Amino acid sequence: MSSEFLAATPKRSPILGASVIANGVLTVGLVVVGVLYFQTTTELAATKADLAKEVARAAGLKANLNSTRTELQSLAAQATKLKSELEREKARLPAVPVRVEFRRSVMGQGLVGIFSNYSAKQIPVVIALHNPTTGQRKQLSIQIAPGSMDEIGYLEGWQFASGDQIAIRSADMRHCESLYRRSTANLAPQADAREPIRSKRQHYAPPLMPGLGL
Repeated sequence: MSSEFLAATPKRSPILGASVIANGVLTVGLVVVGVLYFQTTTELAATKADLAKEVARAAGLKANLNSTRTELQSLAAQATKLKSELEREKARLPAVPVRVEFRRSVMGQGLVGIFSNYSAKQIPVVIALHNPTTGQRKQLSIQIAPGSMDEIGYLEGWQFASGDQIAIRSADMRHCESLYRRSTANLAPQADAREPIRSKRQHYAPPLMPGLGL
């Protein structure tokens, strides 16, 4: 009887088994491909979204840059206009009414600068001195009476020399700048040794020295 049962049981075909295995492998492969496709699609969408944000950010930065450039150009134009107006206002100011002349120091210590006020009122002035050769600088504030003069020299801590730069400034006036070039022919007469070196000379209005421009 057992031999009859075994004889009745059908035998499995090798081809059928291989087909089942192949179908299983294919199914698993399709699942893997589907998962990978989903992941790739999701990542691509996220990348596109990030790229769109960066493009929008770049466009915003470019717009801000253009706006800033326009504002800077406007500010530069305003600054140029204000500078021109300031220069025009300065040009309308009266020049400092001070003339400069030089004499030899009685003490033999270089030259003495004579600063004469040829106006009818007392003026406070700031005199800035610079020697480009030595780099020495000095600034003095003096009050000059109308028709009078004041002197600056060795006793004030400055010995004038050829090439000295002189700037004279006073409030509400157009300041003057000049370069002193020594010329013995244009020196003022040397003061008498008995005369105090720093005495004021009333109604003294010496002529301008050539090339001084003050």
